[in-house]
Amino acid sequence: MIYNLAHPTTNVTTSISNGSPGCGNTSNPCNSLAGSPTGSNNDGIITNTSNVIPVELRFFHAQPDEHEVVLMWETVTETNNDFFILERPADGHQWNRLGKVEGVGTSNRPNTYAFTDWTPLMGMNIYRLTQVDFDGKKEQFEPVYAEFGAHEIRLFPNPADDRIILSGMDDSEALSIVVYDGMGRAVDVPLVPNSANLIISTDDLPTGPYYLIYQNGNEQAGLKFTVQH
Repeated sequence: MIYNLAHPTTNVTTSISNGSPGCGNTSNPCNSLAGSPTGSNNDGIITNTSNVIPVELRFFHAQPDEHEVVLMWETVTETNNDFFILERPADGHQWNRLGKVEGVGTSNRPNTYAFTDWTPLMGMNIYRLTQVDFDGKKEQFEPVYAEFGAHEIRLFPNPADDRIILSGMDDSEALSIVVYDGMGRAVDVPLVPNSANLIISTDDLPTGPYYLIYQNGNEQAGLKFTVQH
């Protein structure tokens, strides 16, 4: 049995019993069956629903405005969805929670959500959306980016092959650089200071999009780049 809606979760028991063969003669009542059952009870019932997607996401994007960045996303369906968490790397080393948006639980209709980041970084910002079920299970979606304001830090070449160069930085011992991959995971990259520039080796990074958080004292900036070998 294949359900055309969500599989029953509680207080519902589904079963199918194997059928019996017909009569093998014309006696009334029947005293000889035509054959033996060949099936098994409950054949065709799907009972393992561990791979059910809690939220089917249609889109997630970030739109910079004059003083803020507006995050919007839409779901196609939701199953046991408790809430969403919005995050952004705050200090270049860990994700900082910006806020929480309540989900609608279970729905077979599209639902649109919005959240405003009132304190975006100068330059490119990265945002991560995480969905949390009522039982605490989580699902993270691919991060999105939004460029806000102007910044003096420059990154080139882009796309990069074996290295990228950062220019326009102040000389400071407080310099911190962290690189994230397209799924928002921090990756290790060799850093080579070179006068006013900083060389970052991308030789060992797989082809794909990356995001760099730059912090120098109180100055923070984010830049997006692509590695193309």
